[in-house]
Amino acid sequence: MTTQPSHNFQDIDPRHCTFCGTCIGICPQDTLVVDNERVSQISDCKNCGLCFNLCPGRSFDFNQFNKQLFDTNECDCSIGFYRMIVRGYSSDERIRSNASSGGAVTALLLYLMEKGLIDGAIIVGMSSTEPFKPEVKIARNREEIIQGSQSKYCLVPVNAIIRKLRDEKGKFAFVGLPCHIHGLRKLQQFKRPESEKIFITIGLFCGFNMSFGGTEFILKKLGIEKNDIVDLKYRGKGYPGGFFVKTEEKEYFLAKHIYNLINPVFIPKRCLVCNDLTNEFADISVGDIWKKSDGKGWSSIIIRTSLGQKVFTGATQHRYLIHEELEYNDLISSHHHLIQYKKMHIHTRSNILGLNLTLSPSNENLKYSTRIAGYFYGCLFLVLTSSLFRALFSFVPLWFIDRSARFVNNRIRRV
Repeated sequence: MTTQPSHNFQDIDPRHCTFCGTCIGICPQDTLVVDNERVSQISDCKNCGLCFNLCPGRSFDFNQFNKQLFDTNECDCSIGFYRMIVRGYSSDERIRSNASSGGAVTALLLYLMEKGLIDGAIIVGMSSTEPFKPEVKIARNREEIIQGSQSKYCLVPVNAIIRKLRDEKGKFAFVGLPCHIHGLRKLQQFKRPESEKIFITIGLFCGFNMSFGGTEFILKKLGIEKNDIVDLKYRGKGYPGGFFVKTEEKEYFLAKHIYNLINPVFIPKRCLVCNDLTNEFADISVGDIWKKSDGKGWSSIIIRTSLGQKVFTGATQHRYLIHEELEYNDLISSHHHLIQYKKMHIHTRSNILGLNLTLSPSNENLKYSTRIAGYFYGCLFLVLTSSLFRALFSFVPLWFIDRSARFVNNRIRRV
């Protein structure tokens, strides 16, 4: 497939940007750079059209890619095409206890690396020089893979690493959010040589992302200067974890439920019209599971491709990963609030925001009450993400945010 050079970077509507980094990574002239969670052009463009045509934020046709990847459009309306659904955790207790959920992603990557199936893993870790800032890395050994564990709740242009892959040899595993996987699948669709170096994709569930402003908001509420931080984790202190910050003098911790209020206020507009919760186009998708009550983390694992099934089987046979059956209904009920929001409310929300993108087909059989709920939440998020509300939100005491977030968490986890 060839690109059409009639469009360039300036033709991409900034409101469609997911900050995935695909355009940065694919630009042959290296004219695009990251600037304060925006992509900027710093030199002349030769109008090759790659950035425009490969931008997943501008368009990503679910039907087309279901047919291309899975040879079918008969996919589950909530979680996409799948071969198996299980729940599991890393057999290494240290990895499991330090993970966001069960440590399944780390276990899979370690299996791939230590069995010689990959030469590196594209992950997001934390910067060694600025420990408050996430950083895209190519992990090449066990220690580096483990250092990249846990979720990073902020925008990271992971696909910018594609630029580095031009000069790299070998095969790589790729870990990313749905927007990152979408961009990678478009590269593969256009048969870009960089994408041929990706051996397998492991996709993370994503309900919402948030700008770095959310992190800065919490730090300000805690009275912490970024330059004083020696360690920051978004899911620290064991399962289910929470916002953990360490300075030279003190440690701070806010339980995970705090994100139930912080996240919606700092969610980027484009994320509001994403309808891929479970990373439907990865080889293996991994996320939390809230139906297991033994006090330790478990991961939901969705195997989608034959390659994903082969890798998963190898990881379990070599005891990197412990697993058991996960009932479909348990997975759905664990994420019922996000499934309703991301899958059922998507078209009403898109209309409210005026972002008319290529989305999955609308469900014409939705109940009237569901449609009303879609408009309600669409309008609510429009208010929550406004600059005026953010300004007012800055005056709300942290204790009130914490209690309100706990209340919201109890409501959405009640299934």
